[in-house]
Amino acid sequence: FMWLLFCTVVSMTFDMVSRLREWSDIIPLGPISEVATFLLFAFHHIIALTWILYIDSQLNFSQKRTKGLRILVASVIVIQIVITLFNLKYHFFYSIDEFYAYTRGPVYFSVTLVTFALLITAYVFLFRHIKFVEKRYLLALILFAVPPVLGVILQFLIVGSSFMLPGVVISILILFLNTQNRNIYNQYLTEVNTRKRLDLFLQEKISYANPHKTFSA
Repeated sequence: FMWLLFCTVVSMTFDMVSRLREWSDIIPLGPISEVATFLLFAFHHIIALTWILYIDSQLNFSQKRTKGLRILVASVIVIQIVITLFNLKYHFFYSIDEFYAYTRGPVYFSVTLVTFALLITAYVFLFRHIKFVEKRYLLALILFAVPPVLGVILQFLIVGSSFMLPGVVISILILFLNTQNRNIYNQYLTEVNTRKRLDLFLQEKISYANPHKTFSA
């Protein structure tokens, strides 16, 4: 979860710095925004890949399988970095002219398609091993991809917009609230009900008690 949060913060930082090019005539930060744009594309899929690793951690698979998955994730990241390096010459993803004006390349859509493919892979991975997931965690895992997917669609349709990363923030908030709710009412390791759960249980019983219907504890 912390890696997922870290990757999101770093990606949002790259995104914000890359947009400084819009004020390059006022603030001389054009080269910095160009580097940030490159890093944003080079690590464009890192959040989706980290999400796959997060699902794997929730399924409690063996360390050997997790290690193999991490190697696969690292390979995808390296491939994306190499492809983005080639983009600096051939401009198939994007181009930035001498005035730091950003333009989408002819195969920009492929970045979106790969993102969708990774999210679909995560869902396939989740549903194939759904029996290993506790029901109370399942809804948060299923809903995670919804805000980013909507953000990706809007970002693809509206040039110059940034909706995917805010969508990821909403998804992380869903996960965080789900985790906090679990920790309030259950012990993390033993899953035993906490004192807070007992207090709520007693309050509920007291509220329903009357002279004809009592209870004891």
